[in-house]
Amino acid sequence: MRFTTIIAGLIVVTLCSLVQATPMQWSGNGHSYEAVYVGVGGISWADAQAAAVGAGGYLATITSPEENAFVFSLANANALLWFIDGSNNGIGPWLGGYQPVGSSEPYGGWTWDITGEPWTHDNWATGEPNNWHGAEHHAHLFGYRKLKAGTWNDIPQTADVRGYIVETPEPASVSLLLLA
Repeated sequence: MRFTTIIAGLIVVTLCSLVQATPMQWSGNGHSYEAVYVGVGGISWADAQAAAVGAGGYLATITSPEENAFVFSLANANALLWFIDGSNNGIGPWLGGYQPVGSSEPYGGWTWDITGEPWTHDNWATGEPNNWHGAEHHAHLFGYRKLKAGTWNDIPQTADVRGYIVETPEPASVSLLLLA
C-alpha cells in the first residue's frame, strides 16, 4: 500500500503495510487472537477472511460475553482500527459472523463462517442488525454514536473497514503433545 502526500509543494511518499499486534491467547478456549490494521483504504470481509485463513486462522467467532469482552479489548487497544462514519458511529474491525443469502431479515440465519460454531451469543448494538438497504450481511465491531464499543453491527461485505480480528485455534502440534 502506498500513500502520497503533498507538503509545501514537495511530494512525500510513504509506504505502509499491515500493522499487526502480538497474538494474545484467551484462557476461555486456548485460542489466540490478533487485531490486524490494514489502512485507511480498508479491506472487504471476504479479503479479511482470506487473509485470516492464510495466517492459519479465521475471522473471530464469538460465542460468549467473556470472549466478546476479550476480543473488544484487543480492538480497543488500537485506535487505528476505528473511525467515525457519516452518522457519528464508530466503525471497528471485522468479525467472522455473516448472514447467508435468503435468510429471514434482519435476524435470521446468522452464522460463524468457517468453524460452524452455533450462533449462541450475539452483542448487537441498539437497532442492529437492520439490513440497511437490503445489503448488510457481515458483522463487525461497532460503536453506536461513539468511536469504540464491544457491540456489533451488520454492514455490506465491501464496506471500508480498516481491520479485522484473527482467531487461531490451538496448534495441532501442541494437541498431539498433550495426547502423548
